[in-house]
Amino acid sequence: KTKTMVIDCKGDMPDDKQFYDLDMGWRKYYFKTKKVIFKKGISSIGAGAFYNFQKLEEVVLPEGLKTIKDSAFFKCNGLKKIKPPTSLRTIGGSTFSETEFNAFSLERVKKIGNMCFSGSKIKEVYISKDCRAGSLVFMGSKKLKKVTLQNGVKKISYGMFKETSVKFITIPGSIKNIGERAFANCKKL
Repeated sequence: KTKTMVIDCKGDMPDDKQFYDLDMGWRKYYFKTKKVIFKKGISSIGAGAFYNFQKLEEVVLPEGLKTIKDSAFFKCNGLKKIKPPTSLRTIGGSTFSETEFNAFSLERVKKIGNMCFSGSKIKEVYISKDCRAGSLVFMGSKKLKKVTLQNGVKKISYGMFKETSVKFITIPGSIKNIGERAFANCKKL
């Protein structure tokens, strides 16, 4: 009745191996879920676990969570509210592609997978010196306007900010490599 799912488990949540087939797997019973609450004890969220949960609006993540695997929240078009725990270190590829939330702290994240936030509504990004980012991480995130790269960041990956609305960026002297198409079609830059 509340359309809230509470997940109370310890350790690693398994991958949903059927997440590309929308009529298979456990998810078909939960597509009306609007809120997911993870209880303390979970260390990783499985790949594709909430793939295409279009009615999902809010996710509550606990301290202790270290990893969110590939496509865990991909195509959760209604996802507007999520606050990452300070323990989060790895976010897989396409994890938050096409989501609605506009803020997400990457301050302590050490690895961001390819296309992680592509097409999302994220507005501002802070990337720490310890973070390694894959290709096309923010591609097509039309609302992304502000990017802060901590001194110590060594690389801006291939297509990282492609087709965003970034207006201004300070590239620290620590940068050794700017990947091809890193700022392609950034018409407001």
